[in-house]
Amino acid sequence: MKGNKRTTTIARLIVLVYMASFCCGASCETRPQMSKPDEGSRYWRPILVAHRGTPQETPENSIAGFKRAAMQGAKFIEFDLVISNDGIIYVSHDDNLKRTTGCNINVSLTDSGQLDTIMLPNGEKLPRLEEVLLQLGGKLFYIIETKDIGGDEARLMDQELIRLLKKYRMQSRVILSSQSFDSLKTLHESFCQASYMYIFPSNSMTGITARRLKFLPEWVDSISVSKDKITRRATRYARARGLDVALFTVRTRKDMEKVLRYKPDIIFTDNIRISIKSIRINSLAPPMNGQFHGMGFQYPRK
Repeated sequence: MKGNKRTTTIARLIVLVYMASFCCGASCETRPQMSKPDEGSRYWRPILVAHRGTPQETPENSIAGFKRAAMQGAKFIEFDLVISNDGIIYVSHDDNLKRTTGCNINVSLTDSGQLDTIMLPNGEKLPRLEEVLLQLGGKLFYIIETKDIGGDEARLMDQELIRLLKKYRMQSRVILSSQSFDSLKTLHESFCQASYMYIFPSNSMTGITARRLKFLPEWVDSISVSKDKITRRATRYARARGLDVALFTVRTRKDMEKVLRYKPDIIFTDNIRISIKSIRINSLAPPMNGQFHGMGFQYPRK
């Protein structure tokens, strides 16, 4: 158990930004870490993550949405991956594109040549992961969710994902997340320098208990939980286990007020502007460096 030596996922990522050249060739044993500030402090720093960009203003998982989120103050963006029939990774929550594009086709059954002709509602092409990394690269941090698809398709996605993250030197800027522990384990075996987040399924009938958390390995840095499933007891269990707590998904000001009661480390939001405004209203501490930048406030932990 990590106990007082608990690792902070986000703090380590920030440190890694300045150590990127070192990390790219580092082994698992040399993975830099930074301890969390004193737990007795009245203040904490939740990180705002733009969930699928700005889906209330732009098409979800679009490059335009990611750029807009960054303009509104987000430093972290979250998105999901699917893989085409010929092995190209696209950024999309759904394998079937009917909901987001109007085209009733499955990415996994379609070659990239056809997928590249499909447009989002704003006229943007269905984005490839490589295009996202090429355009946004080192400007942002990324929480990337992989799916539990199994078989050769999963192996191919893992290999291609790792190849692209290494190609664009994203080791210090990514948290890999999944509801599938097997998927996370496979990725970690080949890409141990990233941070890892386990997502508790929102439809799970079993609560988050100390017993369930006990079986998560040391290399899992954080857990992600639905805002409707979290309890204060669960957050205590997680922090005693040395895990950061992420809550999803904020869509309204009322959601934000509810989430802040649990004092999470990470907050996924569909509306960066509302979330920033709520934090400004609730914060008793001044912003760092005189401005809010998505990670700039300290919040009272009462």
